[in-house]
Amino acid sequence: MFCSIIGTMSIESERLVMARKRAGYKTMTEASLKLGIPKGTYAQYENGLLGFHRHARMLAARLKVPYNWLMAVPGANINGTHSNPLEDLSPEEMREVLDFIEFIKAKRKKPR
Repeated sequence: MFCSIIGTMSIESERLVMARKRAGYKTMTEASLKLGIPKGTYAQYENGLLGFHRHARMLAARLKVPYNWLMAVPGANINGTHSNPLEDLSPEEMREVLDFIEFIKAKRKKPR
């Protein structure tokens, strides 16, 4: 059975493209040669047609980006640090966030 997958680029594959460009490789072909990965395989990685999780640590190291960022771990950024979206909130804003969390929890408990 033949299955065509179109437009399925994942966050990870989008980040692989960004990492390649950041590393100075203008094309997928250039990157595949430098990284020692068959051109077709690498193209599938970037196009989201083939997962690269088993090779992600190697790719991150060779492209000089953090593994957690490449794999879209929440809070990870390209500089290798984690950001906390709550750290810049004022006490009033934090109270609103906590109130909203309580609101969501209360909705979960209501019978439908």
